Amino acid sequence: MALALAGLAVAAVLGLMTSQAATRAQARGRLQALAAARQIMDQWLIRPSLRPGTYRGRSPEGLAWRVRVSTLASTRPWRGGRTFRPPAFVSRRGTQELALMALEVCCTYRLAGNQRRLCLHSRRLARLEK
Repeated sequence: MALALAGLAVAAVLGLMTSQAATRAQARGRLQALAAARQIMDQWLIRPSLRPGTYRGRSPEGLAWRVRVSTLASTRPWRGGRTFRPPAFVSRRGTQELALMALEVCCTYRLAGNQRRLCLHSRRLARLEK
């Protein structure tokens, strides 16, 4: 009877250790993806001008990333001729077109054979690239 109880206790401890290892691996993968996504987002937030589109690459850690830039509103006329007029950006070169841009940064990582994605979102005013 004592051996059976000791066997059950050992099995429970081994199951707990396996579960903890899987949780640690999951947390490590997610933290690595979060750090890479934050670094990429920081690089895009400091750019003085942006061009709408989708951009892809790999982080130094080997994680695949995607940046999607879209225009939410701008000083350029829309197809119907209407124009949204936020405060103009004035520089030595004169007034430049501004846009409210949406940024989405996604990093893809693998966990237990499955592909996972972590995404960050931001909005900012930027000069429009031509």
